[in-house]
Amino acid sequence: MICHRHPAVANVEFRTPSEQSEQSKVRQPIAWCESRLQTSGYRKMENENFNLSLRKYLKRVGVTSQQEVERLVRECPVPAGSTLRLRMVLTAEGTDLKHVVEDDIET
Repeated sequence: MICHRHPAVANVEFRTPSEQSEQSKVRQPIAWCESRLQTSGYRKMENENFNLSLRKYLKRVGVTSQQEVERLVRECPVPAGSTLRLRMVLTAEGTDLKHVVEDDIET
């Protein structure tokens, strides 16, 4: 499909890796319509915002969780060299998400 609104994109040659050495086997160029380009750009921005928001949340969970475990070890008599069983449960309101991570850590 050739997009007449974007002639520069329409002139790009696409080759498979095996075709790159063979000049005679060039595929027909493929181009997307302007609305397709705008939609994918919007989705990319949407994904970037989601990823940033998720990373910020996970960082906050990690930092505050570490602080709470450190506080527990300071305030409670946990023998040195023993193991402490931790469990983190991730849920999302309005969904059936229930992700459980359990592990033993050495004190």
